[in-house]
Amino acid sequence: MRSVVQAWIDSISPDTQGSRAADTPAFEELRAAIALAAPPDRRADLYDGQELPSHDILLKVVGLSEVATLAASGAAVPVDEIAADLEHLCAAPTPQAQDWILLDADLPAGTNVPIGPYTLRTLTVEQLRRAHPLPSLRPRTLNPEELGGSAFLVLPRPDRRLARGGLRLSFDIRPVLEHVKALAPLMLWRDEPLHAEAIFHVEPRRCVRTNMFVNTYNTTVVTDHEGNEVGEAHERGYFNVRDTEIAEFTAFCARVWDMADAVAPEDAQTTDVKGRKRRFRRAMDHLVLATAGTHGPGHVDPHEADELLLRCVIGLEAILTGGQQMNSRPMKNNGKALWLDATAQGTTEATFDKVYELRSKYAHGDDVVGLDETAVLEARTLLGTPSCAGS
Repeated sequence: MRSVVQAWIDSISPDTQGSRAADTPAFEELRAAIALAAPPDRRADLYDGQELPSHDILLKVVGLSEVATLAASGAAVPVDEIAADLEHLCAAPTPQAQDWILLDADLPAGTNVPIGPYTLRTLTVEQLRRAHPLPSLRPRTLNPEELGGSAFLVLPRPDRRLARGGLRLSFDIRPVLEHVKALAPLMLWRDEPLHAEAIFHVEPRRCVRTNMFVNTYNTTVVTDHEGNEVGEAHERGYFNVRDTEIAEFTAFCARVWDMADAVAPEDAQTTDVKGRKRRFRRAMDHLVLATAGTHGPGHVDPHEADELLLRCVIGLEAILTGGQQMNSRPMKNNGKALWLDATAQGTTEATFDKVYELRSKYAHGDDVVGLDETAVLEARTLLGTPSCAGS
C-alpha cells in the first residue's frame, strides 16, 4: 500500500485539482491495491458496480482529494501514515451510519449512559481520530484535539444509505428537534442550560460530515504551564453530572425516556388522548428551543427574550391544560399541584402569574415592562423543572 500511495503522490503535478487526481495510471494502481485489501464481497460500500472502488467514494468520501490537494500545493505528505490509514480502512468492517450530537456538557471521563436507542458518551481524542478514514490529515471536521473529552449523544442510523460522494442536502433548519426525546431527560436533570452545538453524520473509518444548520461550537484557548497558547479546546459549558451522580443520572434518563416514549401521539387510541400526547411532545420541543437561546447560567439575548418567553409559556400551557380549554387560573392550580411543599407552591404561583401576564401583554401587542432575561429564565426553569418530570 505504501508504494502505490507514494507512486500516486509522485504523479500529482502542481496544477492537479479535484477529480483530475484520479486521471493517472498511478491512481488506478492505488484503486487495485484497495480492491485487493477490501474486495467488493466484503466492502461493497466502496464500489459503484465496477471491479475497482469508486473514484468519487475514494476522493470525496474517504478524502483522498485532500491528499491530492496537499501534494499539489508542494507540501509534505505523510505517506507512511496515509498508507496505514488506508490499510485500517480496508481492514475495517462495513460501517453503520450514525448521528453524533455534540453537547456543551461537562461529564465524567468514560461516561456511557444509554437513553433509548442513544448512548451518551464522552469520547477521547483517540476515539475521535478513529472515526475518520484518514486521521493523519489532522481532521478539521470533528476535530479530535478540540473535542477530546466532550460529550456526545450517539445514535445508530442503520436505515441511512452510506455516502456515495454527492451532496446530501437537508432543508430541515432545526434538525435538533429530531433528537428531543434524548435531550429532554438531560435538560430536566439540571437547571443549567444545555445545548446541542453540532450534529455530525459519522460512518466510522469511512466518512465524517457536519450538518450545515448545526455545526458550530465554542472553544477556549489552551495554554501550557508558561502561559503560551498551544491550541483550542471545546468549551464544556455549565451543565454537569458528577461522578457520584452517574448511577442516579442513568436511572433518571431511562425513566424520563420511558415516560416520553409512553406518550407517543401515534400510539394513541382516541383523538382526545392523541391530542394530549401531541401537546406533551410539543412542550418538549419548546423546552429544547427555549433552552437553545439561553447562554450561560443567566443570560438571554434581549432580542430573543420575547420569543423565548412565548416558547416557555406555550410549553407550560401544553402540559398544564391537558388538551382542555381553560383560563390561566386552572392552569396555575394544575402547576401548583405538582408540588407538595407550600413554599414551592407559592413560588410556582408567583412565577406563573408573572410570566403569563407578560405573555398575554406581548401576544396582544401591549407595552411589556419586565420581559427580560430574568423572566425568561424563570419560565424556562418552571417548564423544565425535574420535579415536574418526576410527577
